Amino acid sequence: MNDSSFFSVLTSALSARLEPGTKIIHETILKNNGIRLDSILVLAEDLSYAPVIYLDPLYAHYKAGSSMEEICHSVLAMIHRELPFSPDLLLKIQEPQAIKDRIAYRLVSRKGNEELLKDVPWVPFLNMAVIFFLQLDPTANTQITALIHKRLAELWKLSTNELFRLAKKNTPTLFPMSLDTLQDLVSSSLKEGLPAPDDSSLLPTIHVLTNKQGIYGASCLLYENVIKDFAEQMASDIIILPSSIHEVLLIPDSHVFDYESLRQMVQAINAAEVPKEDVLSDEIYLYIRCSHSFKIWPSPSLCDTPSPDGTKNP
Repeated sequence: MNDSSFFSVLTSALSARLEPGTKIIHETILKNNGIRLDSILVLAEDLSYAPVIYLDPLYAHYKAGSSMEEICHSVLAMIHRELPFSPDLLLKIQEPQAIKDRIAYRLVSRKGNEELLKDVPWVPFLNMAVIFFLQLDPTANTQITALIHKRLAELWKLSTNELFRLAKKNTPTLFPMSLDTLQDLVSSSLKEGLPAPDDSSLLPTIHVLTNKQGIYGASCLLYENVIKDFAEQMASDIIILPSSIHEVLLIPDSHVFDYESLRQMVQAINAAEVPKEDVLSDEIYLYIRCSHSFKIWPSPSLCDTPSPDGTKNP
């Protein structure tokens, strides 16, 4: 059975187990970096919301030997699982005053997201894009977010500049910054029994910038004064390596590093170790302390971008 046949059989099997009037809607969801995921929405007649259920994991379980009965049981469990936020919140999404404190931003690559960026408000930053999302429940243990599309921003009558202004204020509060040396993180890993890296000589100089939740942490680059203060603390320019959309590495620039070698390392790690959906960029960046500006290396056309805490938007 191929994936198309699997969807047809699953739909028939679910329909036989659901209340009359329940709709099963097949959707392809566009994710970061052009990833497309097949999903279904199971929408009860008396409800205006439904959980998104991705088909690929279900198909993988089926190929691994799970029966269609077992697959249906897991889908039904997902459908009836209690929402991690109040259903009233979904109704309030239409009211900008009710959700303005939940608007946040994150960084994605412009390359590979051309189609996505046609449908969402965004602000340029170097070769990346600042896009916006809703944090549906900032107090929940699991992070529930929703990307803000143009149609929703138009419903709220919020411009891209207004979204950025709100997100610039909210994101550091909803997603507090975390900045640790790689050495400290490796020490924690060693306590948990994980192996040490082959070369630990640079660990004290490398810092990992993310947020407390560990999701979309690369956006901490945009937090007011974060990179500026770090550069002042280190008394140097800063090399920025984009580990993923969730974190970046900061290295004080002692001018002994081969930038091209660092760039090739980032590209190799992205290709071999980072899930495609989590890749942020294949480039490296410099923060210039004296001018408070970011540069993409070595592309001169994208250099000298003002710091996010300057007078201009990123």
